[in-house]
Amino acid sequence: MGQVKTFIQRAPRYVLRPTDRSTMRFSFQNTQGAGGIESTLLINLSETGVAFLVNRGGEPRLGDRVKVEVPIPQGETIAWWGSVVRINLYEPRTWFGRDQFMEHPKVMVALRFEELPEQHTRAIRRGLNRAFLKAMREQQYKTLDYYKTLLSENWIQALVYFALTAFLVLFIYWFTLPSDTYDAKRGAQWGDRFKFFGD
Repeated sequence: MGQVKTFIQRAPRYVLRPTDRSTMRFSFQNTQGAGGIESTLLINLSETGVAFLVNRGGEPRLGDRVKVEVPIPQGETIAWWGSVVRINLYEPRTWFGRDQFMEHPKVMVALRFEELPEQHTRAIRRGLNRAFLKAMREQQYKTLDYYKTLLSENWIQALVYFALTAFLVLFIYWFTLPSDTYDAKRGAQWGDRFKFFGD
C-alpha cells in the first residue's frame, strides 16, 4: 500500500511585477564560516515565506537559517528570519534578464518564515491585498482597452453582426406568431396555427 502524502496548504503567493520594488537584502553564514549582507532580487512573497535569487554556487543549504529584508509591495520593508525549504535552478524572465543581477547563473531559494511576528504578518497581508487589487484593476483596464481597440478596428463587421442578429430574432418572433384563425381555448387545425409564406 502506497504512502499517503500530507497536503500542506500554501498561502497565496504574489509574483513581483516590473513595477514593484524587487531589490532585497539577505544574510547567512556559509559552510566556510563566511557571511555578509548581499543584495538580490525578490521573486515572490506570501504571508508564510519568500523566494529570491542567489548566485549559483553561493546558495544556502536546505534547512539553513537566513535573515532577509523584504520590500512589501505598496508598503514598507520588514526584516526577519526564515529557513530554506526549497532550492531550484532559475530560468530568468525577460524583464529579469535585463537586470544587473542576472550577469551570473542563478538559483531560486525559497524560505519559510520562522514564527513571524503578527505585525509583520499584517503588514505583508495589507501590502499583498493592495498589490492584488492594483493588478486586478490594471488587468480590467487592459481588457477594456483590448475590446475598445478590437471594436474600433472591426466596427463594420460588428455592425453587420448585430444587424443580422436583430433581424434573425425579429424573423423568429414574426414566424412564430399564431394566425388569425388560432383560438387559444380550442387550438387550431394543423397548418392553420402559424403564418406561412403565401397565406
